[in-house]
Amino acid sequence: MNEIRMYVEHLFEGCMLTAENIELKEEIYGNLVARYEDYVAGGMDPVEALEKTKASMSSIDDVIEGVDDVRETARADNGDTAKADTAKADTAETTVLPNAAVAKGASPAQPGTAGETAAMPVAGAPVPPAGFEGDVDEDVASVFSSANAAAPKGKRTRNIVIAAAAGFALFVVVGVGLIYALGAIDRVEDHVDSAANEVQNGGQSAYDGDAAAGQQSGQANGQSNSGQGNGASARNKEVVVDADGTVWVDGELGDDIAVAVVNAQPGDISLYAEIDPSDAANVESLIRLLPMSEWATDIDVTLGVDVLGLAYREVPDGYDGDSIDLALSYNTMALFCSMPLLNEVRVTVTEADDPMDEDYYVFTRDNAQSRFGVMLSADMMNEAGWHQLKEDNLYSRKFAENMVDAAEREWL
Repeated sequence: MNEIRMYVEHLFEGCMLTAENIELKEEIYGNLVARYEDYVAGGMDPVEALEKTKASMSSIDDVIEGVDDVRETARADNGDTAKADTAKADTAETTVLPNAAVAKGASPAQPGTAGETAAMPVAGAPVPPAGFEGDVDEDVASVFSSANAAAPKGKRTRNIVIAAAAGFALFVVVGVGLIYALGAIDRVEDHVDSAANEVQNGGQSAYDGDAAAGQQSGQANGQSNSGQGNGASARNKEVVVDADGTVWVDGELGDDIAVAVVNAQPGDISLYAEIDPSDAANVESLIRLLPMSEWATDIDVTLGVDVLGLAYREVPDGYDGDSIDLALSYNTMALFCSMPLLNEVRVTVTEADDPMDEDYYVFTRDNAQSRFGVMLSADMMNEAGWHQLKEDNLYSRKFAENMVDAAEREWL
């Protein structure tokens, strides 16, 4: 870990970078990493484990001093050891030489006595560095015992490899599980969509049957209900016009606003093609020719060079909301086609039963053109262009509602 590595480097600041010190530093680093991993594996918080690991080795002065003493003792005793080895080599056969105590009359040391036992290594005793044959100080021996107890580098590397392999295996298992889960979700969604389509088709069939029955009944009574039947069969249409001109909106007889939108033609406003949004007189005259003009007020051309503001106030609450959405969408389309420099139309709508409750909308050219799928300009102000804008878009199911919902804003 980087934190432990930096801490160990800090401990060795000022120390000579000898081969022995570098080896000792790596052993201490490995020991601390193993200690930290044990703490974390035992459930300790990583931050607490790091602090506790650092506290276990706050200084290396004693360690360095103990190692230096071992080296000095080894160098001092090396000469005596060499002489003793030479003397042993010169002896032809193994004998027990009398020591100083025998010279004074004491009994020579016998096998198994204290003298021989002291010369034998004790099981479990610390092992001094290679080449050292002198006495080992207990404190220094404990240092080497700690170093030898640390996990070998090979073992640590093996543990890391095993942990990485386990993590990769877990990642693969989780990934495969997610893939299967997402596949199951997609299958459920497909089933839901299929069921919804079946329900819709069944309901539509029943509705068509009822509408056909109603049409026959109406014809028997001398009434024309053919528009309602056609509206039901045109599943993607919200506005349907019968051959006799009857207007149906979402399967119900259209009100005066819906009829005004259906009857509006490009020739009604052709005289105002390509007018400037700042021309207040012409802008007002144009608005007076559009549906809902009887409630149009507060026409404002001073909001910006490409911004127009107006309001439809105290609209009778008896009019259907779908018809109002239809008129707002149509009027916005007509205004953008008539004024190529106009980029934004701000509309306020209130109803007669609550004139203080204002709905605020901001229609932009980019959004409107993306919805109609064409450039809204004077080039569309002809019979073919108007038919495309109205029949292929405006009359489609939820088109006007979605366009108005996208333009709705909160008053600041």
